Amino acid sequence: YKIDINVSKKTDKINVMNEIDYDKNAKKEGAGKFNDIYALMDALMTSPDSGYIKKSRKRWTDVRKKFIDKVAKRSTPVTVVKRDEGCPRIEQHLSLANFQQLMDRFATTPGSPSQRQRGLVWAKNNIGSKRTIKNNDANEISKKPGQMTRREFKRTLVELLGTHKFNRQLDEIFSKVDVSCDGLVDWEDFCTYTLLQYQELDYERHNRETPFIGKPKFFSDPRMNKEVIIKILYISNSNRYATVSKDGTIGVWGVDLELVQCLQLSPNSNDDLKKKLNLWVTDAIYMKNINKLAISTTSRDLYFLDTTTTTLMKQFHLFANLYCADRPFAMNISRLISNIYAFLDLPSVPLCLEYWFDPLIFDARSLLIYGDDIGNVTFLYFNKPHVALFDDPAQIRRDRTCQIFAKDIDRQSEFVQMQVLTDVHKDWVRRIKYLPMHTSIVSCSSNGKDSLVIRDIDKKKKAYTFRVTKGIDCFDVSLLWNIVATGSSDAVRLWNPYVTNKPVAVMKGHQLAVIDVVIYEDQGLVFSFAKEESLRIWCIKEHYCLHSISLKFPLDARLPDHFSHVFLLQASPLNTLLITCSDVIAELKMQNSHQTGARIRNVVTHTRPLCGALYNKRLNQVIVGCTNSLVSVWDFESGQRIIQFSTAHDQEELAYMTLDADEKRLLNGSRNGSIT
Repeated sequence: YKIDINVSKKTDKINVMNEIDYDKNAKKEGAGKFNDIYALMDALMTSPDSGYIKKSRKRWTDVRKKFIDKVAKRSTPVTVVKRDEGCPRIEQHLSLANFQQLMDRFATTPGSPSQRQRGLVWAKNNIGSKRTIKNNDANEISKKPGQMTRREFKRTLVELLGTHKFNRQLDEIFSKVDVSCDGLVDWEDFCTYTLLQYQELDYERHNRETPFIGKPKFFSDPRMNKEVIIKILYISNSNRYATVSKDGTIGVWGVDLELVQCLQLSPNSNDDLKKKLNLWVTDAIYMKNINKLAISTTSRDLYFLDTTTTTLMKQFHLFANLYCADRPFAMNISRLISNIYAFLDLPSVPLCLEYWFDPLIFDARSLLIYGDDIGNVTFLYFNKPHVALFDDPAQIRRDRTCQIFAKDIDRQSEFVQMQVLTDVHKDWVRRIKYLPMHTSIVSCSSNGKDSLVIRDIDKKKKAYTFRVTKGIDCFDVSLLWNIVATGSSDAVRLWNPYVTNKPVAVMKGHQLAVIDVVIYEDQGLVFSFAKEESLRIWCIKEHYCLHSISLKFPLDARLPDHFSHVFLLQASPLNTLLITCSDVIAELKMQNSHQTGARIRNVVTHTRPLCGALYNKRLNQVIVGCTNSLVSVWDFESGQRIIQFSTAHDQEELAYMTLDADEKRLLNGSRNGSIT
């Protein structure tokens, strides 16, 4: 753990973006950002008040027109990939006001003084002394009004942005803008560079490959009583889906999402009585190794259903009070309500469930975890899960349900054992996950003081507490990417599991609160769903929204109703993402991860043999070329591809590459004798 923590802290200093800085300098999304930049530059270029700008109008128009024609005609686009988003690029922090101020600074920058002016200044400062004028003309750069040197350019942008953290990037930008290699840049050169940069980024973002195939399909059935679906699960042993509604209706669906079976969790209960007592389902989980379905309710009950048969059957019922829907009783409602709270053994209501088993050891014990409404986490260890979850001395027939009183669990230590972690949260436990590698749990709540907690079960290690002002409603963990994705009422956040003071990224875009998030590890994506019924796809590496899909659920004029679990992500071979809203299921088919994820797992960067590789010390970049005239430029530190030239010599074979003395120009030679 010490190594991980040190590395993470180091990464935190370098790559973590401050949430406050992000909020102050957050860029506009999508095309709006680029349209504003275009409008600003057009306004600046056509400004009648600036005579300095008038001479650039024609060049600006020509550059923009040629670039658009080039993008429309080329078959293999030039790919621009941003550097590591953990260290934000300066382009994200340049606002419209910064561009206006920078234009004014260029316009008011004076040129180099003449020899006569330098002589007068020297005479004024050194009159009466014996010092002589030193001829430094050879070392000075003669510049015209409106031009800036490297030092002036960096000092101006540092003053505009109010920070020095972009010093290295400013050196790189100056080297790219200074195409004439004379050590000077003007407003016209900077505008051309900025236009091309935003054009390429805009083109690259809008031509991303979507992970979905076709349009979403919607499924519903009137037999589900139009109650909101609490959770949808995949039953692997029978290749079916199971939905659990708020009122206890369980639906069994085929892989084509046709309803096969519909049953009630409490068939003998009175509906009016159930509504008065608020006996609703809170969560459900599939116990894969023993093919059982566990369901929790607000009546402090746990149901265990057998999924090995065609028809789901209730096998065990762990209840905590005198009331049981499966047992007939003759009691008026007032007497029942008064007696319920007199016979409680479970002190709280289970709100969220988690299940774990060891797939490598057949007879190993399994673990059922649930979080409750008072901030505690309870563990149920099943010692013989393949034999029985609980002891059934009466050997009840298969068509009957074994009812177990909660206070009798201590007598069943041979089959089940209970452990309770108290005061994990100060509010309801919204969601919980178990990390077997670290024998720890991850849980979240809506409390701002302990929004997300990573705690060791044995309490031998330090607990990590993450704080968000409005709390965290949902989360997902990826050990492969070493991140925790959380959703709250204001944004989606990515966290390093060992850095609690601030998130790696704050990704905003949803108009309403985020309901659920899930990480798609194969493609490095995060799916989020919000109350405005919009699905957003975020890139883990680059920390921005790749796609936004508005789902219009057919609710027949009903208001949409959601629960905390709306996602079911099924990777290969099903490749399906299911989203629930009220009693409707939306199905989105995804592309095969072996196709879309090949670029992540494939270490081959070129399809043809390489002919050369160069290192640019000035820009800290690696330039690689292959025989099919494909030249790629990579950032040495982050490993990101910055730019790619697909046809350096049209269809001719590339033979040789070299850099000039200043390392500002790349020279390529082909087999036919041409040099570019």
